[in-house]
Amino acid sequence: MINSLYKFSPNRAEFFDNFLIRASNKHALNDPFEVHPSAEALIDLFVNIGNGTFGSDRDEIGKFISEHEPNKQWELLGQPFFSDTGIISLTETKDNLLMWSHYANQHNGYVIEFNALHPFFTTHYASSNRSLIGETSRVLYRKERLCDLSNGNLMEVYFHKSDEWAYEKESRLLVPFDSADTILVDKKSASRISCIKDYFSESNLKEFNNNFLSIENAPYPKNLHELSELMFMFKVPKESIKSITFGARTEASFVQTAREKLGKNQVNIPLYQATIDPYDYRLRFQPI
Repeated sequence: MINSLYKFSPNRAEFFDNFLIRASNKHALNDPFEVHPSAEALIDLFVNIGNGTFGSDRDEIGKFISEHEPNKQWELLGQPFFSDTGIISLTETKDNLLMWSHYANQHNGYVIEFNALHPFFTTHYASSNRSLIGETSRVLYRKERLCDLSNGNLMEVYFHKSDEWAYEKESRLLVPFDSADTILVDKKSASRISCIKDYFSESNLKEFNNNFLSIENAPYPKNLHELSELMFMFKVPKESIKSITFGARTEASFVQTAREKLGKNQVNIPLYQATIDPYDYRLRFQPI
């Protein structure tokens, strides 16, 4: 049983004020294979839908799929099923050097340790009619793409990745975007997005901080789910946080700011500082 899960973060001090973490849509992820099963799995999905538009049997459906580009196949088939679901990515370890480099701003950020057994990660967003939603589950790493959805569990596509990503030891919490506590857009993108497709107007935008605006009461909120520029933020309960570990390059002033904000919010948890091991390629973690 996993008791702790970790979230790597760049040096974002605002987390210690609002305790918001992002749930990403598939377009915002760094792997183009995300939520793209094999053609065989797509055929299974078409069969499950039972829509004659795609063909009446597996051969006809396979021919239909082969005649469309991969991204177009998924638009025709899977997008309506997956556009409303966000991914909160976590990991089982905090000592991986690549994770610190890739997801914690080259060791300048920090890692949040969560209680993996807290209801936020197990039941809070669970759905009685959609399995794997709201319950943190491990990602499976393999060379072959997912090729069987005949069991009808469509959400399984979120939990399969190439074995080249295995070092991440990722677990994922799937959450419905409609449950987001805040939707953010950076100020540089806001006007461009609203002009392109009229997703929202200036009246829907509120100041959030120096870099971001929050989107409130958008007229067509479901249209926002596919935009990679938007950040669907979920507030984690303070009591689910077990510790914070700061990177080997995190500035002392940032650590002090984080400490003060945690104290102000009455979050009394252990704090650690990562240091470079003098002999081996690994990190040491010292209480501070």
